[in-house]
Amino acid sequence: YHELTKAGYKVFFARITLEDKLGTAYEPYIFAALHSAKVMVVLGTKAEHFNAVWVKNEWSRYLALIQNGEKKTLIPAFKDMDPYDLPEAFSHLQAQDMTKLGFMQDLLHGIKKILGSDEKPQKETVVVQAAAPASSNYSGLLKRAYIFLEDGKWQEADEYCEKVLDSDPECAEAYLGKLLASLHISKRNNLKSAAEPFDSNDNCKKASRYDANLAKELAGINTYIRERNENARKERIYQNAINDSARGTEEKLTDAEKQFKSIPGYKDADQRAKQCRKKAEQIRQEKVYQQATAEYEKDTETGYKEAEKIFALIPGYKDADYKKAECPQKAEICRKETIYQKAFTALKESNSILRLEDAQMQLASISDYKDAQARVDECKKKIEEIKAEAEAKAEQAAKKRKKAFAVGTPIVCAIIAFVIVLNTVLLPMFHYRKAVQAEANGQIPAAMLEYGKAGTYKDAKEKTMKCSQSLTGLLAAGDAHTVGLRADGTVVATEYTGEDYYYDGQCAVDGWTDIVAIAAGYSHTVGLRADGTVVETGSNDDGQCDVDGWTDIVALAAGKYHTVGLRADGTVVATGGNDDGQCDVDGWTDIVALAAGTWHTVGLCADGTVVATGGNDDGQCDVDGWTDIVALAAGSYHTVGLRADGTVVATGRNSDGQCDVDSWKNMKLPSAD
Repeated sequence: YHELTKAGYKVFFARITLEDKLGTAYEPYIFAALHSAKVMVVLGTKAEHFNAVWVKNEWSRYLALIQNGEKKTLIPAFKDMDPYDLPEAFSHLQAQDMTKLGFMQDLLHGIKKILGSDEKPQKETVVVQAAAPASSNYSGLLKRAYIFLEDGKWQEADEYCEKVLDSDPECAEAYLGKLLASLHISKRNNLKSAAEPFDSNDNCKKASRYDANLAKELAGINTYIRERNENARKERIYQNAINDSARGTEEKLTDAEKQFKSIPGYKDADQRAKQCRKKAEQIRQEKVYQQATAEYEKDTETGYKEAEKIFALIPGYKDADYKKAECPQKAEICRKETIYQKAFTALKESNSILRLEDAQMQLASISDYKDAQARVDECKKKIEEIKAEAEAKAEQAAKKRKKAFAVGTPIVCAIIAFVIVLNTVLLPMFHYRKAVQAEANGQIPAAMLEYGKAGTYKDAKEKTMKCSQSLTGLLAAGDAHTVGLRADGTVVATEYTGEDYYYDGQCAVDGWTDIVAIAAGYSHTVGLRADGTVVETGSNDDGQCDVDGWTDIVALAAGKYHTVGLRADGTVVATGGNDDGQCDVDGWTDIVALAAGTWHTVGLCADGTVVATGGNDDGQCDVDGWTDIVALAAGSYHTVGLRADGTVVATGRNSDGQCDVDSWKNMKLPSAD
């Protein structure tokens, strides 16, 4: 339009020519243009544009005038489409490719040739028929819409774009305006500032559908936004990883490594990830080294054994390999020294034949250590001396009894009466006082025995129960083995005599020391050390013996193929078979006691309630309603609880009457005071 006008031709173009006219006045102008124009140029970019009703109506009317003999020319012009898709009515016409270099010059030259060089161009009319409704006046509406956008009046801009679309449903500029309004963006050039890609926006899709060039532009903007946002995301991760790595802890360095690895190829993220892994590993190794060194420097058998295990976790670090190699030898020296000192003390201080015989046996087991063999001979000599002295005293006592018997029956009767009083009053009182003294000295097993000998004297029975309760964990029974805890912290187990293929080493407890409690599963045994760590032996097919890393443990329980430990903070750890969820104890808190059955685990909460996990086919875990519980026990498929009022509750399998405890009364434990 502008080029033809500039060339001096009178041009009719509905979008501009009729811009200030009312819709009702369009037809007279169009009619006049069609009849006065010498040339009609029909431009389009799609076959459907040429065949649209309002477009076809104009060029078909113009062709009809030509067919009626009028001297007129119609020039089709196309762009971004196949010329074979032009209307059939144009097949006899010479179409022009608008993308061809020099198109505008060729068009001007052609029109000039058609009109004749001797005629004055300004007296002629050229109708430019574009792919937009000739009967619309939406140029002004679009201008208003974009002014509203610049003013930030999003709703008004959208409404004016809708008015344009009422006239031209395929106006890409109108859909672009609606897109800008929906995104609250004032100018087309500012689309790159959108927070997120908008290619899923319906207005964007329609704008792209009706304008190929605009489609490319919008696609490029969306690609830019995606790349910008992705780079921003990576930069956030990168900076956060740098901050974490700067803190320098193993945990933060590990987190930083993961973050750097999540953005491979971004800046120097790959290199930093490797650096973080290296630093974290160094910190881990040093931490393990310090832990191992602390155990090593305890200079005890247990310490050296633990140090050996821990040093093995960091091969090649500092002198870890050297110290690891030293540990077995040093542990053996400590073991022998412990045996030697205990036996030597017994030899010097004790006159008990049993203790001396035990010392003799222990010294014989380390005969190659120091002067142990010489001490064995000392023990033998001392035992013989004590036996000889005892025989002499026995002989003297026999002579005295024989002489006393001769005195007569009255004396004998008096002695019998004295013995009765002695057995019913004096001896119980003596045992009770002895028990009190033993308990005060922390000798609980001895106190329990003495309270038992005191019979019904005072509160001896209650005291016996109290001592017994404090001695839990001294004995444990597995499927085919029994384990006991000695007073010196060592452990003894029954010698296994069954088939070899049933033995998994569950009785191999000879080297255990400083043990304060034990528990036994089907074919494994665990022991709680005084320092809160745990030792194990036996079958580990299901991981039931994976307790090396446990710390701060205060109580143990063992099921058939699993092990549970109570920490000092009231939480619980578990390891082993978990097919029925018997090890799902991670969320337990405020636990004060544990019990384990074949496939289930129960815990006593500080408030007297009970929690349970694991197999529940027989209802062995149905403990939700239990309250005021003070003690627990678990069988293979049933669970029992002792209430504070002395009654007992039970749940689970009752095929053999194992849950018939409803009538049990007066089972209340004594206070711990």
